[in-house]
Amino acid sequence: AGNLRLDGGAGADLLDLDAIGSSTLGVSGTIGASSAAGYTDDVAGFELQADIDFTGIETAWLNLGAGNDSPRIASVSDTLAVTVFAGLGDDVITVGDATAGVASIQGRVDISGDLGSDIVALDDAASIDSAKSSTINDRSIVGLGMGDFSEGVRFDSIEGVNLELGTSASPNSSTYVLDVLGTDVPVTINLGDGDDIVRVGPDLFRVKAALMINGGGVTPGNDQLAVQSDLTTNLTVSGGTITATDMPGQIISDQFESVAITLSNSPDTVTVIDTNAELTLDLRDGADEVLIAGTSYAAFIELGEDADRDLLAVQSVGGMLMVNGDADGSDSVTVDASQSVTPANVS
Repeated sequence: AGNLRLDGGAGADLLDLDAIGSSTLGVSGTIGASSAAGYTDDVAGFELQADIDFTGIETAWLNLGAGNDSPRIASVSDTLAVTVFAGLGDDVITVGDATAGVASIQGRVDISGDLGSDIVALDDAASIDSAKSSTINDRSIVGLGMGDFSEGVRFDSIEGVNLELGTSASPNSSTYVLDVLGTDVPVTINLGDGDDIVRVGPDLFRVKAALMINGGGVTPGNDQLAVQSDLTTNLTVSGGTITATDMPGQIISDQFESVAITLSNSPDTVTVIDTNAELTLDLRDGADEVLIAGTSYAAFIELGEDADRDLLAVQSVGGMLMVNGDADGSDSVTVDASQSVTPANVS
């Protein structure tokens, strides 16, 4: 049978794709680019007997059934908005093309979960662009070449978000710069190769669920994690896990080369139990208190250039420790000589 071809023409047209009555075991299919001349988008799979090529349609709804469904939104033209209604079951909704990443997502994608455990998987693993940026919000991901910043992917009533990111087209270039402003559900980011930067904050109370970030890749680069808090906090670093009293979730990082934490201009408290990368801690203003209970990598502490009295206590370090204070302040550094402390540089 030949493909079904639809031309919406003028006006605001809706294509309603109803897979609710499909197999209770779940269905798979793809919304992607059409290869038919004169048509922009295509629907394949979902137990259709033939593909649907369409153009001139402004909105497409995909309604899934009770099974564990696995649709892929591989491409969306810039005149189309796609909404996925996940339905019942444990669904995995993938956004991005397996061979081109998310570059073909030029229209908006909205994903609405339902009962079950639904996951949004953003697949940009095939991308080889030399530089990409993105903003990850509580319920949206924009950037990464997905149209302009009014488009991208938006989601609600889901249980998790996974981002699989790509490699760099040229060695040692910054592949991804990600700004994580908040998380409503657990978010996992796999960075891949390249020199990547992930920035979290500055309102840590918006990190409501676990943020798990894996650096490295086949060819590890120089991955950097930067965490900023603009509100007074009590923050703890324990290996690759960062927790804070004002942050309901936690930040878990692995295979990063450096971690930088910038705190507020109010009094803050920091406890470093151990580190899994080079650590830079910038206390800024305020009368801050820091306990270094242990480190496994070099650590750099900036006490700030304010007149407030900062208190630093060092119990054990496994790498170089450099502390910078302010000549006009009255900062205090206490070293517990009974513990394991390698040579430190205090200035």
